[in-house]
Amino acid sequence: MVLKVLLTLCELCILLAALFLYPAAAPGQELRRIHYGTTTSTAHLPIWAAKDAGLFAKNGLNVEPIHIRGGALITMGIMSGQLQFSGAGAESIVAARIEGGDVVLLACPVDSDPRKLSRPPSSRVKPLR
Repeated sequence: MVLKVLLTLCELCILLAALFLYPAAAPGQELRRIHYGTTTSTAHLPIWAAKDAGLFAKNGLNVEPIHIRGGALITMGIMSGQLQFSGAGAESIVAARIEGGDVVLLACPVDSDPRKLSRPPSSRVKPLR
């Protein structure tokens, strides 16, 4: 759980760092709307909380979180140019890259503990059956 929260915070930091690379808006200039694709996962909660708290607007950003049903649809939205960022998993990004899609994976939240994929060692054949 702690790893999930840390990765989500890392994802938010990467988003904010990338957004600060855009040139600052001059006074009176309309801010460019930045669409951020989210799913129903609680991993996207910091994005929604930052939007509701006005943190993006306070820093001169016009971030609009958009709820989309799944990672494949989010990847299609990024590839079409309708979304600029997302916090979706890597599966659809990897699949799109294999098919020749022009999309980049900067970071990916881990949804499970990799240690759960192993089992205790056994020197007998019977427990392996």
